[in-house]
Amino acid sequence: MRTAPALSIILLACILLPASSADSRQKHHRKRPVKADVTVKKISKKDIPAEVMKAFTETYPTAEIKGQQKQVSEKVAFYQIESVDSGKTLDVLFQSDGVIVEVAESVEESQLPENIRQALKEKYPGGKITNAECVTRGTHIEYEVALQVGKSTKEVVVNLAGKVFTVK
Repeated sequence: MRTAPALSIILLACILLPASSADSRQKHHRKRPVKADVTVKKISKKDIPAEVMKAFTETYPTAEIKGQQKQVSEKVAFYQIESVDSGKTLDVLFQSDGVIVEVAESVEESQLPENIRQALKEKYPGGKITNAECVTRGTHIEYEVALQVGKSTKEVVVNLAGKVFTVK
């Protein structure tokens, strides 16, 4: 879903991870400030700060790392770890001290809350969901959804209240 493959409270419907790691997820999570002008660079695993790797392995002990990036915004570095956990894609963005700022996890259409599916049906009648992610930043949760509408693909963001925001 993301063009540059880029958590306090996690809804069970949104992220289905073992309850044993919930305390660790909350311990390592803080809301990310909104920043512009982001540069993204792929990096090797050895370039990830030790605090970030420790937080990731404690929070997602069964996840398999598939890639990593360094994102710099207004001279502040963030690290994204792309992984797969129990068959779901999981992109986790960290501050350099290991605090989680954002988690994006793939979800099946059937896992989307009913009000979100209904809002998409109303806004895009006949649209078919091709991909969905639950994105959590602090206590803010939204869904990024790719829809096939006729011959075009739309990427939209839907908040928990069911408000649809068109992205592309």
